[in-house]
Amino acid sequence: RVGVMARVYDALYGRQDYEYVEASAVIETLAEGLRRGTLSQDIRLETEADDVVIKAGLSTSVGLIMNELVTNAARHAFAGARSPRVRVALTRDGADRLRLEVSDNGGGMPPEAASRAATGFGLEMVHALVEQHNGTLEVDTDGSGTRVTAVLEL
Repeated sequence: RVGVMARVYDALYGRQDYEYVEASAVIETLAEGLRRGTLSQDIRLETEADDVVIKAGLSTSVGLIMNELVTNAARHAFAGARSPRVRVALTRDGADRLRLEVSDNGGGMPPEAASRAATGFGLEMVHALVEQHNGTLEVDTDGSGTRVTAVLEL
């Protein structure tokens, strides 16, 4: 998690305006770090991000949420899976919202694990960050994967 904050700082470093950052740069910087460190060689990480400028504080939260969800997928979703894939999409949702979606093609999360009452520290942190930005968190899971969608206020 400290590494995530360092990578977000790297995305901000050298900019004239430290208050705002391109969301796509944050997503790509974090994805590259995950590819080199956390993810095994056989997990494919795909990213897609709209060209949207966000506040530095929001970029840190987006980075922490993304890191936690991708790491959870890598650790828990792919037991015996062939061609494991995690997809991260960051899109603008109307004029004042940002949608971060992390999905995988693993076996799916058990419904009881998706509830807030059953979460560990990492998912509890995700919930807290989403609430901090007046957002919502939705978990969709079935036998063909899990999709977690966080919608945050810009």
